[in-house]
Amino acid sequence: MGVHSLHRVFSSGLDRNPQPAHRAGRLAVRASAACDHAVALLGSAAAPQVHALRRVQATAPHVNGYGPIDLLVLQGSTFCNIDCGYCYLPNREQTHRMSDDVLAATFKRVFESPFFSGHITLVWHAGEPLALPISFYQNAYRLMQPLVPKGARVDWSFQTNAIPLNESWVDFFQEIDAKVGVSIDGPEVLHDAFRRTRSGKGTFTSVMRGIDHLRRRKMPFSCIAVLTEPALQYPDEIYLFFRNLGCNSIGFNTDEQDGNRQTTSSYAAYSSGAYGRFMQRFWELCMRDGVPLPWVREFWRGLQSIHIGGRFGDLRMLPSQEAHPYSILTVDWEGNFSTFSPELLGAVSDTYGTWVLGNVLETSLEAAVDTEKFRRMEGEIRRGIDACRAQCDYFSFCGGGSAGNKWAEHGTADATETTFCRVNYQELTDALLSSVEDTAGRAMNASRRSPLRGGPWSGVR
Repeated sequence: MGVHSLHRVFSSGLDRNPQPAHRAGRLAVRASAACDHAVALLGSAAAPQVHALRRVQATAPHVNGYGPIDLLVLQGSTFCNIDCGYCYLPNREQTHRMSDDVLAATFKRVFESPFFSGHITLVWHAGEPLALPISFYQNAYRLMQPLVPKGARVDWSFQTNAIPLNESWVDFFQEIDAKVGVSIDGPEVLHDAFRRTRSGKGTFTSVMRGIDHLRRRKMPFSCIAVLTEPALQYPDEIYLFFRNLGCNSIGFNTDEQDGNRQTTSSYAAYSSGAYGRFMQRFWELCMRDGVPLPWVREFWRGLQSIHIGGRFGDLRMLPSQEAHPYSILTVDWEGNFSTFSPELLGAVSDTYGTWVLGNVLETSLEAAVDTEKFRRMEGEIRRGIDACRAQCDYFSFCGGGSAGNKWAEHGTADATETTFCRVNYQELTDALLSSVEDTAGRAMNASRRSPLRGGPWSGVR
């Protein structure tokens, strides 16, 4: 699964360089009409983004308009203890690990950088982070602490397949107040179809054993599931599974082309509209049972886009920060770093050789953007964004898409539409707007039938 999909769980952003609205079309009118309904459906979850929007309006741009760094993705090791059928990562059978020198240099570069604003989320990923011993992270935490500027905040997060989880790991997570995300694809038959050991055995039982440690200790955890072609046919079963699992949120990734992964078997199913139907059914189930919609990452993100776009117009929410330099910083085990889509760090390009901007042992983050290579990369990505803005009615919902997916699907980042954006933004937007409109209509009918029952949302389940 793509690392860029991770940051949608841990963070969200706002366009720091707002552009004029694309054009007042059908989607803009629908989003404006749905704004108040989106706020009602989000409930208290709407307030933090309104406050964030006002903070962005009052904040001066960072250096050259780049940053601030919201997400720091660190690859402690290339190794992964399983071999998922849809994984894009190369060298995941190798056991390299990040050295103390690279760890210290990374923290120093970030905290001394003009792109650091005082708060970041640090995600350990790009390999199975818990394949390393706890002592590795205890040491990394010790190395980081004296370098953190006074008053700054660094939230640690781990995205894990949960197989190595035990009581000692939970002790450590609770000690440093870490967030934990678990990769699990739903019921056993769906999970084991793709998430297997190198010998071909399913991993579901081992994953559930790890999750049990979190549940026994009442430690909150989020989940990420990949919606493969078979999974799209079972929204009811997947919904019931995650409701019973006890996760505090669920995010759905698609089986996509990114990084060095150039093919996927699921795009035919996505092209048939199955993704949109899956999401609409999931919405119906949440409404039926009174489940808060922000429990589903895609609903939270999509409703926020409708809310902010409808209320504030040209200041729109960015579901992805992959087009904004130094919103995301990715550092591999050797200290090589890049920005934009994290998957690009390990990709090989005919144009650039690699997407690496430098190494933390040798190059500052600020110096890296003052290079011809960076200017060419940014120019290519910006041309793609400008073309999306000029051509696509959905631009305000995606902000120009993912550079990693554009490069993987088209061989260049200055392309426009991808299968990834057709599914994750266009289909999702259509499904959410239809669901909001349907929910609002049923609420209005219920209110008319029972005018004394307390308001337009009473009785809507």
